[in-house]
Amino acid sequence: MPSSGYADYRSLMHQRYREDVAPAARAGLVLRPEAELDAALLTEAEWRRRHAYEGFVCERILYRSDGLDVEGYIWRPDDATPRRRPAILFNRGGLGPSPRTGALTPDLQLGFLRFVQAGYVVLGTQYRGNGGSPVPEQPYDGDERDVRNLARLARGLDVVDPDNLFMMGISRGGAVAMLALRSGLWVNAVATVSAPFDLVAGVGSGYRNPATRGAPDVRPADPASVARSAVQWPEAISAPLLMLQGGGDGRTPAGPNALAMAQRLQALAKPFEVVVYDGDTHLLLFNAEDRDDRILAWFARHRR
Repeated sequence: MPSSGYADYRSLMHQRYREDVAPAARAGLVLRPEAELDAALLTEAEWRRRHAYEGFVCERILYRSDGLDVEGYIWRPDDATPRRRPAILFNRGGLGPSPRTGALTPDLQLGFLRFVQAGYVVLGTQYRGNGGSPVPEQPYDGDERDVRNLARLARGLDVVDPDNLFMMGISRGGAVAMLALRSGLWVNAVATVSAPFDLVAGVGSGYRNPATRGAPDVRPADPASVARSAVQWPEAISAPLLMLQGGGDGRTPAGPNALAMAQRLQALAKPFEVVVYDGDTHLLLFNAEDRDDRILAWFARHRR
């Protein structure tokens, strides 16, 4: 695990906040003041307790997807005698192999400690195009198949209860979760954080890509973006859906994304919940603990 200190953690959180300032301003949204951020972060004592990385195992994996070797990680409780547990498929956000832009690392979410402590196995894919994959990364092009093949792998593990499989997606990963559902993946329930449900209208003003930085502009005339937008096919959402968004998020503004999706799901009497945190950022920095509490409660509600 990385040997970063508490000061590095605080510095990173403030850096992530500042990255959201310009997109929020362009979208006409108001972020909570940065001066309030420190009160929302982990205390040094709590950070050190979680940073001890105790009670879990992290394993790097390579698995096959469409004939490609795709990198991923598994986080699980450190059991003397492994047993079958509910599992979460984690769909990362961002673009590329850098942790700065969302790539999986062993210490992501401090080793997904809160989820592992709640009794879950967490599996994440790096998506094709990363981790030494021989093909270039193309967001949304094959991502959902990498998730479906990871789910197939998960159900074959002796530490996973195949009747209790959940999915969580952050930013780009939320859109990938919707595409995986549309293509036939079965899970008990899904939770998304700042997901772009509309890959055309849901893009914040001046933001280059609905889920990542640095990718090509998504233009209204792009038929692929329209076809990949979950607001166009809410009937395909086959699992109860929890949508969490930041009210100050200019990258994937809540209005054309989570709130628009909620209206379509409501019209179809689909099970969902939506929470928009006032003035919060793309990663919900001001409500990270409540974010995880709600996801865990949502999954517990739908566990068999």
